[in-house]
Amino acid sequence: MEENNYGNNSIVQYLMGASRIRYSVLDDFGLSNIKPNHIVLFIDLHNVLYRLFRNRDYAAIEHVPFEVIVKDLTVGMLNIAAHYRRYFYTRLNRSNDILFFFNRKLPEYQKKYYSDFCNKIYARYDTKHKDFSVLAQALIEALKFAKSMVPYFTGVYFIDNTGVDDFAAMKLFMDEPDYADAYQIILTKNLYAAQLLQPNRVILFNARSKSYIIDHHSAYTKGVINNRKMTVSDRLVPEYLPLLWMVCGCVDVNMKHTDYCRRIVDMCQFADDLTKVGKLIPNTSPEYFLQLLETDCGMKGITGDTEEMLNRYKALNINLAEKAISINQIKRFQEGLIELYDQSSLEMLNENLSRISPDTELIEINSLNMARVHRPGAGDYNDIFNYSF
Repeated sequence: MEENNYGNNSIVQYLMGASRIRYSVLDDFGLSNIKPNHIVLFIDLHNVLYRLFRNRDYAAIEHVPFEVIVKDLTVGMLNIAAHYRRYFYTRLNRSNDILFFFNRKLPEYQKKYYSDFCNKIYARYDTKHKDFSVLAQALIEALKFAKSMVPYFTGVYFIDNTGVDDFAAMKLFMDEPDYADAYQIILTKNLYAAQLLQPNRVILFNARSKSYIIDHHSAYTKGVINNRKMTVSDRLVPEYLPLLWMVCGCVDVNMKHTDYCRRIVDMCQFADDLTKVGKLIPNTSPEYFLQLLETDCGMKGITGDTEEMLNRYKALNINLAEKAISINQIKRFQEGLIELYDQSSLEMLNENLSRISPDTELIEINSLNMARVHRPGAGDYNDIFNYSF
């Protein structure tokens, strides 16, 4: 595919741009009716990049000069933030923070309990990958560039969560006092995140054909069992998902099913039946859930595999993964909260990018610099973590 089909941009920006949902589509999601005056957007960068690693598109990327790939990766990432910032500010009149998360390798916590956790995702970022080595190396360079630029935009942060699962790192921020009362949006197609859904927290599921919002009421119907011919009651809450995946597997993190149950729809039906008779309730332990599956759902012998099942559950539970985050990792997260706003330095960085490949539309500086109104009583963003270690 010839580069000039994309004007001055390579196919890289074109593919990354698919994560920028049209404003007319966003308008249909009812976000203007939310009560909080502040929005926090958590960007799962794997969700932005995955299209670049599809075989049908990678052949075209291979013909793009390395430095242009780096430039377009950098520009593509930052302009996604600009796209949503402009929408939140101009259409919703909401102040906002935007946080990027990206971990490239299997975290030690998940590795301890399930060594194949997200293995297909992490493998493609290996700089020695037989197919994606050039793109993986370009991504490393682009991440350095992007991280050097985001401090110049107030309220845009690139969190270094290396070694920590992305959603566990997000959860740490979600629970902090400065963000807890905000309306929280997770930009992802990974339904592993559905267990985090709450009244003030949604998933923005972006797809070219049909993008939509998944909230805590629709975690199952529009999320994990979307397009299946079944319904579940409102009693089946997102909190139960790690229990269900423990047995039937979770495709979004490459966890295979067990012989006791092979389909998420079947597990949802079992769990829904248990909620109806009051046996499955919030805070149910995985051990007790396994007992219920054996005595009430006909899964004979499953309690004999309790140790293996508990390991799967621990790997799948984002709350447990969050609790395993170390103090040193938290300190590294904090380093991403630095703000260095300086318009002249920012324009110089943008000019350096333009020298790589002339482009009339590089980083959308004006959108990223749109006023971010501080909420009354909001703390200093360098002190977002107030732990007393």
